[in-house]
Amino acid sequence: MTTYEADIVSIVFGIDYDKNRIKMMRNLTMKENIILEEFARAGRHPDYVFEGKMAQAYRTAVDELRSAREGSGDSLPRIEDAQKRLAEIESDISNFIDIVGGYSRHDIAEKLNRSKLDIDRAKRKARNILKRAKLENPDLSLDNVQKLEVVRAAHKERDRIISGLKPIVAELNEKVKRAVKILEKYG
Repeated sequence: MTTYEADIVSIVFGIDYDKNRIKMMRNLTMKENIILEEFARAGRHPDYVFEGKMAQAYRTAVDELRSAREGSGDSLPRIEDAQKRLAEIESDISNFIDIVGGYSRHDIAEKLNRSKLDIDRAKRKARNILKRAKLENPDLSLDNVQKLEVVRAAHKERDRIISGLKPIVAELNEKVKRAVKILEKYG
């Protein structure tokens, strides 16, 4: 524990505060900081994407806090402001990682696009089977063509795929929206 942390703890909690609890909280904070540092690592995100801008804001806030702590004696308001800003960014990074399950929304966007493509492929396949059935059975009406076993099976498969993927698409869309809402603060 640094002298600064010990002074703050003794001021806030009194000298007799349980030091084991302080160590435990510090260890949890260190684990979280490792995740935050890994997120903010240079080269992980290009500067032009929102994730890169959030990582840059984190690095800047850490530097501001470091310079405020090294400043003159009346730098307590600067330290508090820097800590508040850093805590806000850390909270946003943690929330972002919880939402997307990683350091980038790329994986979620890829799954979302793959699901949408699978739905489109199932619709196209059913449509093509219907067209082929119309061409192979020109003497049947459209209603009778749609009653053919091959057409009904294609429509059933299409409906199965769509019903399976619609909830996934909705969930991924929601995750992307929530992630973008957090990232827009830094863009």
